[in-house]
Amino acid sequence: MSAIHFTKEVLSERPVRILLVSLLASLAFLINLSQFSKASGKDFYQYWVVSKAQRYSGHRLGNPYVAMAQYDDILKSVARSSTELRQQKANGARPHLELFQTPFCFL
Repeated sequence: MSAIHFTKEVLSERPVRILLVSLLASLAFLINLSQFSKASGKDFYQYWVVSKAQRYSGHRLGNPYVAMAQYDDILKSVARSSTELRQQKANGARPHLELFQTPFCFL
């Protein structure tokens, strides 16, 4: 038996190319999957933080576009007292509300 040499002829075969692409895609997927649990979620933080502030304040805060300082204070205190590292990191990355969304996002 002779050893298989990866020459241009072997690599040009379609099944081999499909296998290599599949292996590389699987490797990339697994690397990204392991990083997912470490993500802070700061990109989605602004979408759910308004309702979370309403829930933790114990009373109706009103319009988030008008009462941003109140929301910021409540969210900072919630993040400081939280044991979730992801929430602390997200609040550290976005300590102030950045409300670029339509008000219908917060209903």
